[in-house]
Amino acid sequence: MWKSSDGQYSIEAAIVELDGNTVKLRKVDGELIGVPLDRLSESDRGYATKWMQLRHQALNAQAAAGFSTDALGEPIDLLKIIDTDRDRLKGNWTKENGALITRGETRSVLQVPQQLPEQYQLRCTVERFRGERGLNIAFVVGGKPVMAVFDAWKGASSGLTMIDNKNEQNNVTLFREKVLSKEPSEIVCTVHHRHVHVACNGKTLVQWFGHPSQLSLFKRYWSDVPTDRILLGTWGSDFRFTSLTMTPIEQSTFDDLELPAGVHDPGKSVALIEHPLGSGSGFVASRNLLVSNYHVIANAFVDDIEIHFPDRDDPLSVRQVLHEDPVRDLAVLLVETDRMPLPIAYDGDFSDGDEITIHGNPSVGGGIVLRNASVTGKIVATVRIEGQDFFQVEATVNPGSSGGPILNDLGQVIGVTAMKATEEGEKMIREEMGRLDDSFRISSQEEGVAFGIPGKELAKALDSVRTQSAMTAEQTNVRHDTRVVFQRLMTVFRLNMLKALAEASGGMQRQAAFAQSSGQTEDLVELLPSSLSRKILAELEGGQSAGVFRLYQKDLEQPIEILRERLDVPESTKRHLVELRKHARSAESFASKLPTNYRSFSKKLLSLQDAFAKRIARMKDDGF
Repeated sequence: MWKSSDGQYSIEAAIVELDGNTVKLRKVDGELIGVPLDRLSESDRGYATKWMQLRHQALNAQAAAGFSTDALGEPIDLLKIIDTDRDRLKGNWTKENGALITRGETRSVLQVPQQLPEQYQLRCTVERFRGERGLNIAFVVGGKPVMAVFDAWKGASSGLTMIDNKNEQNNVTLFREKVLSKEPSEIVCTVHHRHVHVACNGKTLVQWFGHPSQLSLFKRYWSDVPTDRILLGTWGSDFRFTSLTMTPIEQSTFDDLELPAGVHDPGKSVALIEHPLGSGSGFVASRNLLVSNYHVIANAFVDDIEIHFPDRDDPLSVRQVLHEDPVRDLAVLLVETDRMPLPIAYDGDFSDGDEITIHGNPSVGGGIVLRNASVTGKIVATVRIEGQDFFQVEATVNPGSSGGPILNDLGQVIGVTAMKATEEGEKMIREEMGRLDDSFRISSQEEGVAFGIPGKELAKALDSVRTQSAMTAEQTNVRHDTRVVFQRLMTVFRLNMLKALAEASGGMQRQAAFAQSSGQTEDLVELLPSSLSRKILAELEGGQSAGVFRLYQKDLEQPIEILRERLDVPESTKRHLVELRKHARSAESFASKLPTNYRSFSKKLLSLQDAFAKRIARMKDDGF
């Protein structure tokens, strides 16, 4: 709310930015306006100031972890400095209406007369208006030349060539989908000291990490060209470049990236993820980005998650949860690490029968976890589960490998291991979240059968993370911890209801039988069989789930209060948190001291369940 020039208060606007003493707001009709800070109402003035503080905290946290965008200099228009007569090396190149055009049935090569800085971004808009053959763009990384190829071999492959003397079809950058069309495409090649990122129309095709000594050009075709310039090459197709710019990178979080030369062991980049409720696996997919399954971290507070890499004694902490997708069972975490990212098959290409290697940290029972284990297998089928595509793998996969990478024979990640839950307690929680189960079954998975989330879905998640703002990342992190609190409060309520029912079933059978015989059964709870009630109590009080149950009933006050103090948590969310906490406390109190009378017990239990159900319905109405 703010005061306009005529002294009237106006409402309905969202904060976009706070610059000095001016607040930039977006009105409900989409109009952006600037309002002096002193025109805001007192409460909104305080809110705007606090909002900016939170935004700065989010930006600082990401910058400290090395997750931020490059600082770019002034772009250089390369089309303006190209002289086709001087810079043409092979073929037919002309300039028409400001565009650079190559035509002809043979090979065409042109050098760009611009010295390159150590780090830079190359951006072009290009259109293939005749033919189906590929485009080549060569550039320099750490003093070594390499070439990005697009739709080579009539669209069969794209990627970087050469890496370790292997072309794109035989190295970790292979992308097997067709990239270019007859419409203009925007290609962006970002070059750091030991990192190359190539995207087309906003979609990542290649992300390579390594040592420049691994890079070279294909000598058979490129031995007679300069190796310190940008080169444009085509093969028997006509292309039109309507823009071509090079922008120096003045500062980057990749500046201090140190990666080893030579062959990299993928297992060094696979982590054990642990928290009080279970464990799983994850792997480094980009600088400071760790990928895992959603279910591995879904029930844990961010501050409780520990990341363990091989050959490192002390665990790493998670800075933020950047991406969560419960439908695809994917999560991306911000973790400050110097471990080398694994190459991703951004095309997600695989076939039934393909040989694969699965890396992870499987649990083999008795609290024993095999660190940095790998197994081989093959893809046996593509399956559809709840509307989502997965591929089934034939390999010996145990719980704990969830979230680990599935690699093809090139060493690319083609999928993420899924659907192997860890820890008996975690299995119990997942069962109990949705309902009060009268059998308290803990489902088990068939060993030797696992599923993979296709690499295409991983690529979408990583591209989403790369383009999101710091505020969006912070909101994702807050939503994660908020959801964990809600889940735990609901689970505390349901498990205490189950505990109360089990205890009553052991001591009120005669009263229940008498009530049944009298015909007065309205508003009475059906008790459990004695054998089942004993099993439930044994599990909750001394079984593998006992520790989880105790953990759920404590340590919730502090996270609740932290969320209540945040300005970016909606008031409706805070209200539901407080009310759910009351329901959980009531259930715990009820389970700790049951009424001795069967009718009184039934009345109280049904009353608590009814109030809880109404609260859940109101939460759903509010979008939970």
